[in-house]
Amino acid sequence: MLVTLDFETYYAPKYSLTTLTTMDYVRHENFKVQGVGIKIDDGETEYYDEHEAESAIRELDWSDVTLICHNTPFDGYILTRYYEVIPQYYIDTAAMARALAPGQSASLKDTAIRTFPDDESMRKGDELASTKGIYDLDPELSKILGTYCIQDVDLTYALYMQMHTQMPKSEMDLIDMTCRMFCEPKLIVDLELLYKFRDETIAASLAIVEASGVDPKVLSSNQQFAAHIESMGLIPPTKISPTTGKAIPALGKSDKAFTQMQKMYPEHQHIWDARLAVKSRINQTKAQRFIDATHTDGTISAPLRYYAAHTGRFGGTEKLNMQNMPRNSPLRLALTAPAEHLIFVADLSAIEARVLAW
Repeated sequence: MLVTLDFETYYAPKYSLTTLTTMDYVRHENFKVQGVGIKIDDGETEYYDEHEAESAIRELDWSDVTLICHNTPFDGYILTRYYEVIPQYYIDTAAMARALAPGQSASLKDTAIRTFPDDESMRKGDELASTKGIYDLDPELSKILGTYCIQDVDLTYALYMQMHTQMPKSEMDLIDMTCRMFCEPKLIVDLELLYKFRDETIAASLAIVEASGVDPKVLSSNQQFAAHIESMGLIPPTKISPTTGKAIPALGKSDKAFTQMQKMYPEHQHIWDARLAVKSRINQTKAQRFIDATHTDGTISAPLRYYAAHTGRFGGTEKLNMQNMPRNSPLRLALTAPAEHLIFVADLSAIEARVLAW
């Protein structure tokens, strides 16, 4: 059974998917399903408001459902984590659009225009803006939202019918797996290890800054740090700003002039190290993001973006990139297998270059 579905949820200027990850958004105290549009097979799309949504979802036999959404990781995450129902198979028309039109927008609006260029009836509405910041919808607004939602569901289904014949089954299975890794997390997080790694990283950074004898505010400011370098009797390196065309301090870790200065004056290494410690908090930030992304049951979703690049490779998303964890990193070691399972780690050397050569 095909079920095309689209959730409408409360959002506001500081509470939306542009400011929060999907996990934080759905788990937030302000999360609210204001309605859901459901189409079964090729039947008429029905809209259920906030009072009817859960009953409509519970009535379906999800063990026999192939779920179709545009950006399925979002709607699928609500189904599995909020309503605790699991479909048999996941289909994401946004993922399909990225594969069939690499490098172009995969939004529902743009995909519809690209797929149905001459049919003005196949266009995404803009009524959603009228509900922004409104937690409890009155009947009139709820009706407007319902009409908008039905159009989105019908567009999603129409796009699927147009695109699915162009997608190999192996790629559809890959989309299903990608959605499943996010919506049905299996990896268990060793939170104790993550907390330890984060706290040790913070302590080490503070120790380096303290050893420099320089105020952290001075270290973190380009202008103040340049002035401090001058007070040491040195000339701070500069570069031309591509924005203003004026000279600005070249004090980034990738600025060659600053790298050369560090090599020329190794006696000030404690100051260079402190500057780097203040400006670079990658490990601390990554550890905190993994901690924040961990569910109450100890699992963590594996967010990957199918066909993120025009080459077809995956990309990181949801502020987590599980493809970018150094070997033996505490972040990697903190991801453990569930009971009676093992994790197999494969590191394919220069795989992109080898595939390209092949």
